[in-house]
Amino acid sequence: INDQDVSWFTTDGTVDTELPGVHGLYYTSDKPLAGKFFAKIYMMNAIGCYSEVRTNTIDWSQSEHAPLRLVPNMVKNGESMTLENLDADAESAIHVYDGSGNLIFNTTSTGLVDLEIKSQGAPGIYMMRVESGDKKETLRYIIK
Repeated sequence: INDQDVSWFTTDGTVDTELPGVHGLYYTSDKPLAGKFFAKIYMMNAIGCYSEVRTNTIDWSQSEHAPLRLVPNMVKNGESMTLENLDADAESAIHVYDGSGNLIFNTTSTGLVDLEIKSQGAPGIYMMRVESGDKKETLRYIIK
């Protein structure tokens, strides 16, 4: 099998559309990988008969909705945590509350998928409310 034997398609479940100029065992294109994709592999056996194999459909649209994560979620005061899977195309609002519900920190960010945040405060449990595009989550972390 060579690269010209493999063609890539998108699908919306009812209509399959071949991606022009996108051939090969690996999906390589300057377009972002979002949506549902599959490949067709065209093969010829030893006696010259052609056959076509269609791969399973891969749904990359779910990767856009990966859940927000805060890692690690147990730190010492002053240590860094990483807020992962922000929507890089939207403004992200981050609000941090202490165990009593008092707002102790807030910030916004645009254009980042991951954001490093330094922990600050006394030992205890904290809540981080994050709104990033259509993602809205409340994450918990502990300062020990």
